[in-house]
Amino acid sequence: MFGKKEHTGWAIRNWWLHFEIAQSRRARYTAWFACPNKHDGKGWRRLARHEANQDGSILCAFYLMCEIASKMPVRGLLADEDGPLTSLDMSDATGYAAGMFETAFPILSAPQILWLEHITPALRADYEREQSGLGVCSTTDKQTDKQADRGGRPARVYPRDLLIVKSNIEQERTELFEKRSFQHTGNRTKYSADWSKWQQLGQELKRVQEKLTNMSGLL
Repeated sequence: MFGKKEHTGWAIRNWWLHFEIAQSRRARYTAWFACPNKHDGKGWRRLARHEANQDGSILCAFYLMCEIASKMPVRGLLADEDGPLTSLDMSDATGYAAGMFETAFPILSAPQILWLEHITPALRADYEREQSGLGVCSTTDKQTDKQADRGGRPARVYPRDLLIVKSNIEQERTELFEKRSFQHTGNRTKYSADWSKWQQLGQELKRVQEKLTNMSGLL
């Protein structure tokens, strides 16, 4: 029956591994999602051969679910403030038939494909932890951010933003250190410039870490 609620609801499996990138992790809310473009995975090939997907409807349903999941309160979970989304909910959101989603659920969650999985308390906790600091915030927070932008005040900083900055600095320091090691017996001027940059990045890294420590209650 269309619209019948699943017991726990569905999640896009490994959402944070496959469908989030640096740019999307900086966003508090998005109007797009990052989609892998590989076609040689086992799940992809098995779905391509599946008799129910010969018209591409199951793949279409999956991509529509991903679009929906990218806009949910916890990204990657097909659930909103009212609970798990039903096939009818997805139909209302996309304009596609509820029956297409109903047919897709068991196929996409089968062990041979496993692109969907049931939401469990542990899975929800993992997804919420991944999302922590993204800034996917309440309507009040969004309005506050917009007002700050209009008023010229600094935009709020979220822990996830700082973690991305921290990772980028650490990567640049590693690359510079490797270059410095190779250049130790080479160009002394370039060596000194790299060494100075490495020290400056160290100071930046220290400041970012201090901010993260102060915001530890939000992580």
